[in-house]
Amino acid sequence: MKKTFAPLCLLVVMAACMQTPTRSTSTPSTGGGTTATPGGRESIVQGTSASRQHTRFYQALQSSGFINTLQGAGPFTVFAPTDSAFVKSGDPGLLDPSQVTRLRKVMAYQIVTGVWYTRNMQEAIDRGNGRAELQTLAGESLTVTKEGDRFAVSDKKGHKGYIEAPDLVRSNGVVHVTSALFFPN
Repeated sequence: MKKTFAPLCLLVVMAACMQTPTRSTSTPSTGGGTTATPGGRESIVQGTSASRQHTRFYQALQSSGFINTLQGAGPFTVFAPTDSAFVKSGDPGLLDPSQVTRLRKVMAYQIVTGVWYTRNMQEAIDRGNGRAELQTLAGESLTVTKEGDRFAVSDKKGHKGYIEAPDLVRSNGVVHVTSALFFPN
């Protein structure tokens, strides 16, 4: 048994090392992000549905109909608020079925067309005198700034949150986990 176990382990390690890494090919888009083939294996929807800290966000995507959008080719950038961000938002009725129209607008405000990695945001912040404006699917922009080594994201109502886990690459875009839910005007 010992004589076959070591070679078997070596074979598994060698096979893992020989896998071709996924590549991200990027070209500039009009807004400063990229249009990309991000290279992740899971889609935005698959990654979100598997996340224990995004059960409310996933429920909101389902209720608002954005599941279908985010299963598409993209590319998209999603600012995904954690469950605690939903609670802190002070809007407990947002997920109520009677609020679906308002929920659609709020969820559209968490999504940007194109891929905005943090490096692209930093470049846009540098060009934009300390701030970058990212146009969302809701037709309004989110403002991204840098506070020390953290990226801060603000909405037009003054809500501010931070990117807690950046650049989660998915097959159809990128997800940034945020500490706040953002609201359009």
